[in-house]
Amino acid sequence: MSGGMPALSAGALQRIINGETELGTPILQCIDKKQIGSNTTGTAERFRLILSDGVHWAQAMLATQLNDLVKNDQIQVHTVLRLQEFIVNNVQNRKIVIALNLEPLGHVDHKLGNPVALGPNGQPEAPAQNSTAGAPQQRQQQQQQQQQQQQQQ
Repeated sequence: MSGGMPALSAGALQRIINGETELGTPILQCIDKKQIGSNTTGTAERFRLILSDGVHWAQAMLATQLNDLVKNDQIQVHTVLRLQEFIVNNVQNRKIVIALNLEPLGHVDHKLGNPVALGPNGQPEAPAQNSTAGAPQQRQQQQQQQQQQQQQQ
């Protein structure tokens, strides 16, 4: 990584999802972010992040006291961060990392590694390209993402 930024903590997300707590402060990358709820709908404004350790990715919710990090663009897609405090909650049969405290370390212009999703059991999900049923859906999602990126530019 450029600029002396620390390397991602490969394998840390699987350990987190599987309940390990003595991990120090893992280095992760935000590979997606989305606002959930808003003040206009009467629900609390929250941000869902997709965090990657370069090997796996998992969903995370940002504690509301950290919302300003997203609003002030300190956390963007591809931001590298240090996860300082977290818990794991079961939500709709999925394990979600709740980021209670984190420190943005810097931004890179691309996704680091080739992470795969962690399933509800804390094990990596089978890559979609190995499943003939999942491949067209994955291509469609990639095309939609490319179109959205082009529209934003």
